[in-house]
Amino acid sequence: YSTNINNLHQLQLMAVDLTKNYTVHHNIDATATKGVNTSDMWSTAGFSPIGTYGNEFKGKFDGLNHTISNLYINRPSQNFVGLFGTTSAANIQNVGVVGGSITGNLVVGGLVGGNYYNATIRSSYSTAQVTSKGSFAGGLTGANEAGSRIENSYATGDVTAQGINSWAGGLSGNNYSNSVIKNSYATGAVSGID
Repeated sequence: YSTNINNLHQLQLMAVDLTKNYTVHHNIDATATKGVNTSDMWSTAGFSPIGTYGNEFKGKFDGLNHTISNLYINRPSQNFVGLFGTTSAANIQNVGVVGGSITGNLVVGGLVGGNYYNATIRSSYSTAQVTSKGSFAGGLTGANEAGSRIENSYATGDVTAQGINSWAGGLSGNNYSNSVIKNSYATGAVSGID
């Protein structure tokens, strides 16, 4: 565990303390999250999202313009799925999620599942493929709510929401309750009901 993230294991171990300030000092290859090496810490469910609903990530995360590539998450029955599962008053900036595949049930995003309670995503992007077996799927965030912000960010991965009355968006599955999206865009193909 370290607040200075230099490798994939340290990235996963951020879950030890969801209130700290973290910085990424190298590009990280997350291929091991595919779970093919059973001696490693990841199963076939892949990376375990940082923060859950009710136990959100509340710290700061600065990627220092580094990337996390080939991130794999396969949790089709789990809600709030992404590199970060759920945030609250957090600040995430200067990071790119490159490639990979992220699958969850409800509120699924390439970078953050649920960006909540005055949290901010700034100068970040995702090219990951995002799939929600239920609803609220977005290339960058599954949901951006409760005064949260997305600024100077983008998503280019394809987004699919498969449930009944499923909400899907290229950038965010939804954006409401005084939340803001500014200077941002998405180019991925989007499939959903709403």
